[in-house]
Amino acid sequence: MLSRIYLLLALIASFIIVFLGIGMLRTSSPAFFQRFAAFMVPYSIVVLPLLVYGLLSLLGKVATWAAHFFVSVPAAVSLSLEGVSIFAGLSVAAIMIIGHFWGPKHLVIREETVSSPLVPPAFSGYRIAHICDMHLASQKSQPEFVEKLVSSINSLPVDAVCFTGDLVTASREELQSFSEILGRLHAKDGVFSVLGNHDYHMYTGLSKRDQLRWVGEFIKDQQRMGWKTLINENVVVHRGNDSICFAGCENDGTPPHFPQYADLPLTFKGTDSIACKILLSHDPTHWRRSVLAETDAMLTLSGHTHAMQFKVFGWSPSSWMYREWCGLFSVDAQTEENHQDFRRFLNVSSGVGGAGLPFRYGAWPEICIITLQSEQPK
Repeated sequence: MLSRIYLLLALIASFIIVFLGIGMLRTSSPAFFQRFAAFMVPYSIVVLPLLVYGLLSLLGKVATWAAHFFVSVPAAVSLSLEGVSIFAGLSVAAIMIIGHFWGPKHLVIREETVSSPLVPPAFSGYRIAHICDMHLASQKSQPEFVEKLVSSINSLPVDAVCFTGDLVTASREELQSFSEILGRLHAKDGVFSVLGNHDYHMYTGLSKRDQLRWVGEFIKDQQRMGWKTLINENVVVHRGNDSICFAGCENDGTPPHFPQYADLPLTFKGTDSIACKILLSHDPTHWRRSVLAETDAMLTLSGHTHAMQFKVFGWSPSSWMYREWCGLFSVDAQTEENHQDFRRFLNVSSGVGGAGLPFRYGAWPEICIITLQSEQPK
């Protein structure tokens, strides 16, 4: 009887969540968005475990009742099924507590190596720190984490820092209290960034004209921090007679929910003589949709997926939506000049912040360190 009461209460709370979620989609107010996120914390810690327990307990009772028509079911079986239901509910509660209070602060470093004949010898050993999806609205309650992120990157021997979008969740105002901290971020060749879908202020309820104005101001905000925001443009980095380029395009996501503003020919303008091209593009689906066919970028850096901020045993719900959702991926490709096969790489970061809900379990906030290595053509 008690499990049915828990289930009923949990279902009522779930209907409220759905109702608020629909309201959030229709109401683009950042304040409403934050209230929804605040409501989700007690819901996921208290109600969701009760919902799991109640559903499993009810299913166990139904299964036991149905089995009585065919065989005699020992009482121990019913107790075991109830025990499984309780264990599942407690497990969900433990995951939610870890994910809310520890996971968002558990910064990890993932190291990858990209070896290619396209990497000039002078850039062999070149190290790039790749971060993305900071979503500063989710950092308001833990500003010390942003301090930790910046100091961690600054303490590492990296040549460049690449930020691949979604610095904010809804508004450039989120950046105000963090601009001084993020302005300390530095690397030998600079900090390069691009815009993500949230950086276009699409979720604020502003008119299109005001969105464009705020995006322009937002780019200036980053420039004042010392970041180089790449808007369909590139920067060439030299080491002696060798060079590579960092190119950054505007967001190019899957319609109708995400904007498509990338101009790849403009992004790579003037780089025909450079073999090693590194592209910053927020959405990883852009890689297969356009980048592989329309460019010769050796390495693409993306984010956007967050790995759904949840990963267990190497699996994430992101795999239902994205072919490449976290990690380093590669495919074979040919260059037009010598028709030799080279690998084309994509690194997808799981990000460091949370969109809406500051929750992370398994898909911990990460700094990805990518080391370029020059190798002889096969």
